Amino acid sequence: MKPVAILPALCTLGNAFCGFLAISYGADAISLLWRSETPGDPATLAEFHQLFASGCWLILLANVFDALDGRLARMTKATSEFGAMLDSLCDMLSFGVAPALMLKFLFEAERLIAGQDPFKPKLVLLTCFLYVSCAAMRLARFTAETEDDADSHDFFKGLPSPAAAGFVAAGIMLFLQLGEPGATGWLAAHRGAFLSVLVATLPLLALLMVSRIRYVHVVNRFMRAATSIPFAPTLADARTTVSHPASTSHRFMSASARAAVGICDELVRISVGLESFEQLQSELSAALDLIAKT
Repeated sequence: MKPVAILPALCTLGNAFCGFLAISYGADAISLLWRSETPGDPATLAEFHQLFASGCWLILLANVFDALDGRLARMTKATSEFGAMLDSLCDMLSFGVAPALMLKFLFEAERLIAGQDPFKPKLVLLTCFLYVSCAAMRLARFTAETEDDADSHDFFKGLPSPAAAGFVAAGIMLFLQLGEPGATGWLAAHRGAFLSVLVATLPLLALLMVSRIRYVHVVNRFMRAATSIPFAPTLADARTTVSHPASTSHRFMSASARAAVGICDELVRISVGLESFEQLQSELSAALDLIAKT
């Protein structure tokens, strides 16, 4: 592995760590309920909800790592098939498996706390598995179809799995907030129905992920817009200057974008200054002769 590729890889593994820890927190919350003799005890519920809230924050943190790893890889010119595969595998854990399992854990645990019988556990399992399966297909398609250049990351085909996972995590956090002491309003009064609706949105999120609907990559657009103006050699000077646009003024453009505006890798730009014609002719001739001899 190239030394420069370590930072993107660490971001990708940070994404996976967040997903793994989120699942672990969800499992710890379920274990807490099973160990407790009084699942409805306020202290037990507070710890149970805190574990789930921490898991949701970890999924959102995984989104941050996922937004940075590809950007860092392209900035350092360290993109590779290995990195793309690693990214998809880690995304599968953090944005496919983690949100589905956490929602399943929470839905079943809340019915246990309320003293209700499980609601069609096989149907809930299949609903969560549908979400995970479509997330896997969405990530596989992205890896197979997306090129390394920055332009191909301006849009997504299908709802990105991090966005779907973020929706689920935000929904769980809202559900937990509605259960806090002092929560009022119509939504708080129908808190259990809200959780059921959240589970029912999983098939919709799954279909959106495997669809061909175009979505804008918000992070890439923002970071491009916020990028400071890149260095460009002087275009008007008293002296004649020579530059290589592909590696200087237009280096932040992809190869396809440069080709579209007529800038190839072999192009050399000369900005003529105030020197005499004879001097310029002599120096350029000497430079071309030197190139011809090499």
